Parts: sequence; C-alpha cells; structure tokens
Amino acid sequence: MPLALPIWRTFQSLASSAEAASVSLRCSYSLGTLEVSCRNPGVTNFALTEQKHADSWRWAIFNTDGSILGTGCEPTRARAQLVAEQELESSRTRVPF
Repeated sequence: MPLALPIWRTFQSLASSAEAASVSLRCSYSLGTLEVSCRNPGVTNFALTEQKHADSWRWAIFNTDGSILGTGCEPTRARAQLVAEQELESSRTRVPF
C-alpha cells in the first residue's frame, strides 16, 4: 500500500502550543510563510518550509530532539515541499550509524 502524501499545515493552524513552540524555534525567516509536515508530531522527524526571499523557499528536516537532518533552498514553495517530502521519507529509511 503506498504511503499517504504528507499534509502541510500552516504555523497558524498547528493544534498544540507545544508543537507550535517547537516549530517556531526552527523558523529562520517568516512564521507567516512557515508550513510543517509531520505524520506523528513529537514522535517522528518533521519537515518545514518557509519563504526566504521572493524567489527562494527554505526546506528543512528535523528529528524529534530538534537536530537538523537536512536543509536546502528551492525556487518555489511546491518544489521545496517536494524535496522536503523526499528527504523526510529518506530520513525514515536511513539506518543509524
């Protein structure tokens, strides 16, 4: 059975204040453009995207303790989300050292 596509939520729509606080600590540019994707908040790795400049969107993958697992920039939000989703899925399948 194929995996469900991640759901991207805006910062303003995050359900818990603890989740919002955790995500906001990792925001580097704009809470107004920040979106987060996570299947199990607080339990698994999560991805975020945010607008860095008019033509640049940052994506980043974090583990549950807040350590960054990957980051980069893409020219559009859609491309940043796609790359973040791929990296998030890849981080789930990596074997720890």
